[in-house]
Amino acid sequence: MKIRIIKYATLATVLFILGFFSGNIYQLYKNYNYNLKIINYLQKEHKLLQHKNVSLKKLVSSFKKISGLADIQGAGIIIKVDEPISSNHAEKPKQPDNIVTDKDLQNIVTELWSFGAQAISINGNRLVINSVINNNNSIISINQNTVTPPYTINAVGERQQLYNSAGSDNGYLSFLKTKNVTVVITVQDNVIIPAYKGTLLLKSMKVQSN
Repeated sequence: MKIRIIKYATLATVLFILGFFSGNIYQLYKNYNYNLKIINYLQKEHKLLQHKNVSLKKLVSSFKKISGLADIQGAGIIIKVDEPISSNHAEKPKQPDNIVTDKDLQNIVTELWSFGAQAISINGNRLVINSVINNNNSIISINQNTVTPPYTINAVGERQQLYNSAGSDNGYLSFLKTKNVTVVITVQDNVIIPAYKGTLLLKSMKVQSN
């Protein structure tokens, strides 16, 4: 009788121990699965944040290039515009019909934009949304910087289209040639246009309701 009681007690103890450990093992298994889910979630979020960060950097970089706040380089054309000089390299007396004016430069730039130019500079001055080409007492300035001939106009864009359009007989550069102004257009694989050095002045837009 005592032997049977001991056997039952031993069996009960074993079952209790197995139940205890099996419960702990199950709990550990549940905790492991839960932690694994958290780890997987955090890894996915980390990858998503990395992707968003890269996308944001690309967006900022693109905005800077488009707005003129970053250097840009690529295929395009370089236009050199110069006033006529005499055979002894001394400047001819200035005549109204052969002087390159601020209006001439404005017309050239306007045409280049219409031909698909992505970025333009004149004598190293990047043209942006608030750039001004003006004339004060026969002195031309761009972005408040004085520029003098010869004028070097860099334009980045589809180079062949820019070259064909700018050099067409109906283009403004062809008109300048009739004024005895020297115009040379070259196609380049790598045109460098520096960033705008000033401050962009952007005015807020208001939507008016009817």
